[in-house]
Amino acid sequence: MEFKNFRHVGIVTEDFNSSLNFYKKIFGLKVAKIQIETHPSLAKIMGLNRVKIKTVKLKYNNKIILELLNWIFPKVKKNFVKKINSTGITHFAITVKNIHNIVKNLRKQKNCKVSKPELSADKKVKYTFCQTPEKVFIEIVEVLKK
Repeated sequence: MEFKNFRHVGIVTEDFNSSLNFYKKIFGLKVAKIQIETHPSLAKIMGLNRVKIKTVKLKYNNKIILELLNWIFPKVKKNFVKKINSTGITHFAITVKNIHNIVKNLRKQKNCKVSKPELSADKKVKYTFCQTPEKVFIEIVEVLKK
C-alpha cells in the first residue's frame, strides 16, 4: 500500500460555534467549507441507517488540516473523559512560531486546559499540551533555533 499524504484530523463537537471560534482565534485556521452532510454513502460506510452532520473544514496554508463535526442525527453519545494515557488516538501535534503567545491566548479561553511550556530533554524544542473544549489533546511544539 502506498501512503500518499495525511488529510486531516476530525473532531466531534457539541458546541459548533465555540469550537470553530477556538481554532480560528487561537491557531488562525481559516474556514474552507461549511456544509450539512446527509448523503446515504456516508451513513453506509459508518454502518448507520442515516446521518445528518454539520461539518466545517479548516485550513492552514491552503491545506485542510482539521474537520469539526456536529452530529445532528444520530445525536452524539457522551463518553468518558479521554486521558492522555488512554488507548487509541490521544492527541495531535502542531508546530508553532511562538509557544508563549499561544499559551497566553489559551489561558484566556474557557473550557481549555494548558500546561506550562517545557524544554525537551534534547533542548531542541519547547512543548506543551492543551486540552481543548472538546477534550481533545493538542501537543504544541516550538522548534528552537540553534
